Amino acid sequence: MKWIIVLLALIALPGTIQADDKAGDKASEEAALRVFIDNFFTEFTQLNPILGDDGDGAEKRSPLALGSFVTARFTKPLDADRRSGRIAPVDLIAQLFMHGPDGWVIEDLQISGDVARANINFGSVMNKASEPLAYSFRLIKDGDTWKFFRFVNLQPKTPEAEKKEIEKQQAVGDPVATTKAYLDLIVDLYNPDNAPKAAARLTDISKAIEPLWVDSREARRAAGQLQAQFAQTHPRDWKHLETSLGGDTADVTVELLVGNKTMLENAMMLKMFGGETPQFVFKLKKDSDVWKLTGFTRKPA
Repeated sequence: MKWIIVLLALIALPGTIQADDKAGDKASEEAALRVFIDNFFTEFTQLNPILGDDGDGAEKRSPLALGSFVTARFTKPLDADRRSGRIAPVDLIAQLFMHGPDGWVIEDLQISGDVARANINFGSVMNKASEPLAYSFRLIKDGDTWKFFRFVNLQPKTPEAEKKEIEKQQAVGDPVATTKAYLDLIVDLYNPDNAPKAAARLTDISKAIEPLWVDSREARRAAGQLQAQFAQTHPRDWKHLETSLGGDTADVTVELLVGNKTMLENAMMLKMFGGETPQFVFKLKKDSDVWKLTGFTRKPA
């Protein structure tokens, strides 16, 4: 009888070992993913100027460095995402930049093959943001490492009145007038009173301003970068400074007035975005009979 028990135990053993191996592999993969996520947001906070001091490493704290870091850890955006203006790494920076974040907790982590979902609650450096910021991230295995490819804001949405349609803008036969059409709409949408609503309407805004920009990858990237900046600075007004014409190209220099109170109270953050009245040089090109935006530069503060 004893030999039968021993035989049964030996038969069952390989399956048990295999199950244990699978459980061990899953736990190892989950641990590796948690390390990737923690390292990502640790670096995010270190590159984020809102948490920086004036000591060593200040040169690293810039929106450009943060943008490069985040973009490298996301999958390449689809052309459809570029056209809509919903570029995930830019979106993430726009939503988290003002909050630090000041700590995070991975509430739920699920892995299925080469894809994963991570629900994360973030703390905020902003005193008024007492509740954690909840997001659900989707990740995909890229070789031996993980990358983000999209995320969803899980915070409860407040009931909204019926959305007012954002009128599609049209380029015109004067570079200043085209720039005016763009900035008038931007100030209307991103001023301090309306900025929270604008964050939920990036696709609508992208469609409304699309006719003002030339149809090129570089122009779409510039338009997306501007939207990310305006989502932070909340411009409340703008004024035209000068125009330089050169055949079928033009530079229109303007000054914007920052309206974000939190930013205005943080001298270093304000400096990173060009000061209280940042100046932009908008690049335009004549396209048939109208002038369209092609890009921009921001003058140093």
